[in-house]
Amino acid sequence: MIEDAIADPLDAERVKQEVARRLFGAPIAPLRIGRFEVNERIGAGGMSVVYRAHDPELGRDVAIKLLKAGGRSERLRREARVLAKLRHPNVVTVYEVGTWREHAFVALEHVVGSTLDAWAQGRSHDEIAARVVEVARGLDTVHRLGVVHRDVKPANIVVDASGAARLIDFGLVTDDTPDADVPAATTPDAPTKPSAPTLTRDGAIPGTPRYMAPELQGGAPSTPRSDQHSLGVTLDELTRSGARAPAIERVIARATDRDPARRFEDLASFADALAPTKSPRGSLLPAMLALVAVIALGIGLAFVWSSRTPEPSALAPSGATHEDDPPWIVALVEGSDHAEAREAQRRGLFAYRTGDDGGALAGFEGALALDPTYGAAELGLAMVYAQGTVHEARPHLARAVAARSTL
Repeated sequence: MIEDAIADPLDAERVKQEVARRLFGAPIAPLRIGRFEVNERIGAGGMSVVYRAHDPELGRDVAIKLLKAGGRSERLRREARVLAKLRHPNVVTVYEVGTWREHAFVALEHVVGSTLDAWAQGRSHDEIAARVVEVARGLDTVHRLGVVHRDVKPANIVVDASGAARLIDFGLVTDDTPDADVPAATTPDAPTKPSAPTLTRDGAIPGTPRYMAPELQGGAPSTPRSDQHSLGVTLDELTRSGARAPAIERVIARATDRDPARRFEDLASFADALAPTKSPRGSLLPAMLALVAVIALGIGLAFVWSSRTPEPSALAPSGATHEDDPPWIVALVEGSDHAEAREAQRRGLFAYRTGDDGGALAGFEGALALDPTYGAAELGLAMVYAQGTVHEARPHLARAVAARSTL
């Protein structure tokens, strides 16, 4: 069959359409994977092909990762389940997993930007180190879910339009339980022990040899510290021109030590050791101060109202009128022409007011899914994330600042 001869399933469809056109004059219809309209092929690996596609229901571009003929669909579904558990500004988001003509696929956030190595051309070591810190913090969150990435390298990191580094490809992830869901989050005192490479091509060592930790060459299982080695090699490779700061030298030396036990305890420690290098992004400081003022206003108002028991309509405002909304909520709902996006934003703001961070994130993320240019929704996400660390709030704040004319 054609599918057996061609590794890319959509190439097979194109051949079928061309044959039908030549023999019967049949028109060539747009190619779809599920509801997604495929635009172009943007990448390929040993087991999958990646396309840029459009989601007509939500009006946004996505990246579709489609398993090739003969690939292992369980591995792709594993990837989707892992990513669905993550919520981090430096890790790509998964939207949907499904099957198209017996081929498994995952719909992912389409991150527009440059790969880290392309972006790093002409950049200072401090700029590069700042992006590596972001990757380290995102990857540390991945590790705390009990997951090892296994293919950390510049080509799997994209610097997006806001300047934030995003870890985008989880095609080689694994965990301790190949046939079960990903385990609950772990603590540093209870490190995970990933199994041997059960979800990769038969007989293949997972990863890219250039960035691979030496212990993996001898058949040892992948661990968070082997991911750390790969990130250390990435930092070394991107900062070889010119003299390096002592902090960068120390981090590279420790992260790439041949003995995994002498590497950093985790990637949070790696990031902390590298973070003291001067960041070039001080221009965000005034905006961060403005964000703190907004958060203080929201928290202050929530504190004032905390003695009152909100009416049910205030906690679930989707069916209520908006005439009595507090002025700060009215102000932070403006900025979108999409009525459903504004309603999702409003729900997020009311959830934020009552301390429901999960509801707030769901509202703001829902608003952005409906209107990706909604600056007020980005500011809402920054407000929630800034209660943890400024690092997590930064990319959302940057996008809110870029859309400040709508605020």
